[in-house]
Amino acid sequence: MVKPLQVLSSSNATVVAVVECYKDNKKLYSRDTDAKGFLELPDEVDMAVVHPLAQCWTQLIVQFDKEITICRCPPILPVEKRWWNRILNGDTKVSCSSISVGVVDIGFSDHTRVSNLTYFSPNPSSVRLPDSHGAQVLRIISNEFDGFEDGLCDEITTLFFDAKLDVESKLAEGITFPCERLNENLLVDGIDYLSKHGADLINISAGSAKTEDSTLLRDAVQLASLRGSLVLAATGNEGCDLVSQPARFGEVIGVGGLGVSNIAPLGSYVEMLQSVAEASNETGSVPRLGEFFRHARSSWGAGLDVVAPSIGVTLTSHDGYATDIEGTSFACPMVVSLLAMSLEGNENYRKAKGLDRVKLAREQLTKICQSVGLDEKYQGMGLPRLGSAQT
Repeated sequence: MVKPLQVLSSSNATVVAVVECYKDNKKLYSRDTDAKGFLELPDEVDMAVVHPLAQCWTQLIVQFDKEITICRCPPILPVEKRWWNRILNGDTKVSCSSISVGVVDIGFSDHTRVSNLTYFSPNPSSVRLPDSHGAQVLRIISNEFDGFEDGLCDEITTLFFDAKLDVESKLAEGITFPCERLNENLLVDGIDYLSKHGADLINISAGSAKTEDSTLLRDAVQLASLRGSLVLAATGNEGCDLVSQPARFGEVIGVGGLGVSNIAPLGSYVEMLQSVAEASNETGSVPRLGEFFRHARSSWGAGLDVVAPSIGVTLTSHDGYATDIEGTSFACPMVVSLLAMSLEGNENYRKAKGLDRVKLAREQLTKICQSVGLDEKYQGMGLPRLGSAQT
C-alpha cells in the first residue's frame, strides 16, 4: 500500500518539494517529488513535512486522504521575508568592520561571491553545493553576499573553515548524501584555524549528542578562549534535555531555538507547531515586541545560555526564491551577529586580549539579552536584541 501525495501552490500551480517522512515522530527518510509534485509515500509513514522548492511555506501533513493527499503551500510574501531581521534589530543594517567572525561548517561553491571572506578548505577538489548548510549560516551573518540581502551585518570580516565530509573518506562509507555531511573530526581543526587567524567570535552550527565529552574538542575550545576567541554553538535539534557538545561546554555559549508567533499563515508547519506549544502553555511574550513559543525540536537544559528564532527562518536560496528553514543551526549565527554588532566600537573589547577579551564578550551578550517569558531551562538568559530594535 502507498499514500499518493501531490504538492501544489495555493493557486494550484505544481510545486516540486522535498518530503521528510516520519513514523511515530521518528524521521525515516526524505524523498523528492517528481516534476509534477507527485510522490507515493509508503504506508508506514504517518506524518510528513513538506519543504517546497519554491517561495512557499513548509507544510505539515498528519492526515492522509484515501485516494490522494493534496498539500497546498501558501506563498511567502515579500513582507514576510525579513521578519527575523525586524525582531532582532529592527531590520537595521549595522557595520561591523572591526569585528571578525569565524564559521566552521560545510563548504559551498559560491564563496568567491562573498566580500571580506577568507575561505579555507582542506579538500578543495570535493563537490560543493551553492546552498549548503554553511552557505545558509553565513548568509544570516554577512550582508556581503553578492546578490543576497538576508544578512544581519554589513562590512563584516568573515573566515570560513570548510569541514565538509570528503566523499572519498572512509568516514563517508554507507552515507547516502556525503556531500552534505560535516566531518566531526574537522571541527577541532576548524576551531584551531579560526582562533589562530584572529576570529573574535566562532560560530559552530553543529555538534554531537554523544553523552561522553570529546577531550580533543574541549581542548580546542579552551585554546581558542586563551587566544581571545569566544565560541558559540547550537544546542541541537533532538528536542531533549541533553545539549550537544561543544555547546554544553562551560567555555562555549550554547544557543537554543524558539518560535515567534504569528509569522506564518494558518495551516503551515510553523503555525501548527505554534498551536502545539500553545496547547501545552509553553509560550511567552515581550511587550511591544511580540509573542513567542517553545520550539519543541530545540534541545534544552544545562548548557543552553541564550535563544534565537529557529523555525520559520526565511532565507533566500541560490535560485532566488525565499524558503523557510528550521534548526538551532540558524539561531546560532543570529546570536553571533547581534553580539558582533554590540561589540563594534567597544574600545575596552578592542584592547583586551585572551581570556579578558572572551570575558568582555560574554558580559556584553548578557547585557543585550531579555527574557521572552519561557521557562529558564528553555530560554537561558533569553533573546539577544539590540537596544535600537523596533517592532
